Amino acid sequence: MHAPSRPPARAPPPARIWWSNGIFFVGTHLAAAVAVILRPPSEVPWQTLLFMVLLWQAASMGITVGYHRLYSHRAFRAAWPVRMAVALLGASAFQGSIKRFTDDPTHDPFPHDFRSGPSPLDWDPSKWAIILLRALGLASGLRRARMEEIRTAREYMLRKKITHLHPTHNTYMSGSEEEDDAWGGPVWTAAELAAHAREEGRCVLLLDGYAVDASEYLAEHGPATHAENTRQPGGALLLRRYAIGAGGGADANADGPHTSRPLRDANWAFHGGINKHSQAAQRRMRQLRVARVQ
Repeated sequence: MHAPSRPPARAPPPARIWWSNGIFFVGTHLAAAVAVILRPPSEVPWQTLLFMVLLWQAASMGITVGYHRLYSHRAFRAAWPVRMAVALLGASAFQGSIKRFTDDPTHDPFPHDFRSGPSPLDWDPSKWAIILLRALGLASGLRRARMEEIRTAREYMLRKKITHLHPTHNTYMSGSEEEDDAWGGPVWTAAELAAHAREEGRCVLLLDGYAVDASEYLAEHGPATHAENTRQPGGALLLRRYAIGAGGGADANADGPHTSRPLRDANWAFHGGINKHSQAAQRRMRQLRVARVQ
């Protein structure tokens, strides 16, 4: 039995104009243009120009190091002076509050990695700043993506580039079709899936017609706060909410081996309803498959 087709993505909500930020953004640039005309840079003290560049870079660091990697992606832990500093610097960039960033469902391919590039020589001033903070004892718990996932992502992008340059060479794989066809694992009934989900400590989801055992994934990421779980992709509360036996899905705690209620899948939540998961996340999900469900 083949896995059911992926449900169509829901239409995105209509875009809303952020008038207050737009007016401020446009007004700031108009004021800068007028200032350049009234007082050209050649008449401005070099100390002022240097201070301008430093403030610009500091605000950028507040966004990338603070808003993104610390507060949104939780890629590392920081001492309270650092948390306060990056919050203030990020606020000086006038890109909205920290809460807007942490509530944003759009994430990087490896959101929990504190680096933008795995090599120390990859251009990433934010990564170097975090490493410096750790050397000074102001940061800890730096999180990294697994090298296996990074290598797979690089191979995927290489195949995509080859297919773009040579369309006749179909080496670009957009999903799990080949892996679905090559599935050689067990095939479960709904009752067998419910029985597996009843085991203590299990977190099992139904995704694309497969039983996905996320128990190992939860153990890897360890405990998290309630706020982090409700914001982060793959948070424990979200996984438990869509697991077999939770909410309105099939009753995994029924007395008998069979259940009359249909199994609730997590397709909508995984494929864009809550988070639009990256290729790396989809590969990780496929690694956690334990059976095909018929």
